[in-house]
Amino acid sequence: MSTRSIGGGGGSSRYHPYSSDQHRRSSLEGRRASDNRRASTSRSSRDHHTRDHHRYIREHREYRHGGGHRSEESRRRDRERYERRDHDEHRRGLEGRVHHAAIPRIPKNQEDRIQLFSTYQTTHSDPMGMICSAIEEARKKILLKIYHINSEKIIETLVRKSMQIPICVHYQESPELESQAKGSKIALDKRCGDALLHKKTLLVDSNLVISGSANYTDLSLYRDVNVTLRIFSSSLYKIVSSGHHGTANINNQQRVDYYPICRTRRRLENVSIITEQIDRARNSILLSIHTLTQSEILFSLEGALIRGVSIKIIVDTKEKQLMRETLKHRKLSSYIFERTCEGTLHTKACCIDSRVLISGSANWTGGGLNKNLEDIFIFRPLTETQLRCFMELWKFLEEHSRPLFPDSDQPSTSST
Repeated sequence: MSTRSIGGGGGSSRYHPYSSDQHRRSSLEGRRASDNRRASTSRSSRDHHTRDHHRYIREHREYRHGGGHRSEESRRRDRERYERRDHDEHRRGLEGRVHHAAIPRIPKNQEDRIQLFSTYQTTHSDPMGMICSAIEEARKKILLKIYHINSEKIIETLVRKSMQIPICVHYQESPELESQAKGSKIALDKRCGDALLHKKTLLVDSNLVISGSANYTDLSLYRDVNVTLRIFSSSLYKIVSSGHHGTANINNQQRVDYYPICRTRRRLENVSIITEQIDRARNSILLSIHTLTQSEILFSLEGALIRGVSIKIIVDTKEKQLMRETLKHRKLSSYIFERTCEGTLHTKACCIDSRVLISGSANWTGGGLNKNLEDIFIFRPLTETQLRCFMELWKFLEEHSRPLFPDSDQPSTSST
């Protein structure tokens, strides 16, 4: 078969360098090679199965005929040992697959869209500056829902920015805000309902959410122990601004669950948000919180202890009397410490298995989870930077805490 020369002139004809006969031979050789590969794979799988089968037969004969005169009880023990070994091998293989398949790794060079700020860490140690910068750089609108605000710096920044964009502040009790914002374009909305507005959430420009445990006061942001999170995500912004529960995926690599807490008659509805995460813990639970008295959460923590989960809890010393009355007869008492540093321990942060972080504005009490207006966020899986920020804060708290029940046996704990 001849074809026109593709590149040459003169219109002369020549044989194509890859003829149809050669094509048929090549296709046949390709199919043969493919068949050989499949056969090799099949033989490998069959040989592996055969080896396992022969091993089983050999071991089966050993426990049936080994020694010839062994008792039925001895043969039964051998049989159980072999069966248990096979089961353990299968379980280890399954756990290995789950470990590698279920825990996605975040690239180290990816800029974190979620960042943890606290005065008592080195990575992101200026929450006041971060909040003021977010306000100053806003271009469209700002919505703030806050329990208490009296920071002159933040209020002045809001007043200046209100000349350029719409700003609305929902608050519980802040006479300083009312005084300094008087005459400005800030829309003030003071809470009048029965439920306490305990949120600390700032929404900026349809793509930025700032939330955590810190009120917008100098004490909260400079001296007290708090965690404030900055999250760049338009999808999370939409969810939080809607006031409804939802889940946002950050770069398709991290998941953020948002739970707006409000007054409810179903007492366990909001509590289950936390207990479900505790009940899934396998290795460790590190909890730093102002107040912990909710009974179902305490039961879940004790259940984790029974499963062998390593637990350490650090609470604020101002609440120690209430905590002692609540926990004095519980197994959990040996695992609870009180802060000794200056300033209030005001965090509501729980790190589970170095992978999941629960954070927000709610104390783990009946009032915090059933009566107030609160925000709770659950982040997973944590990046290396996020985990390092939490562990820097945790190390500080470990170095500035002591057992809440000095007479109880203290477990050996570590922040590593």
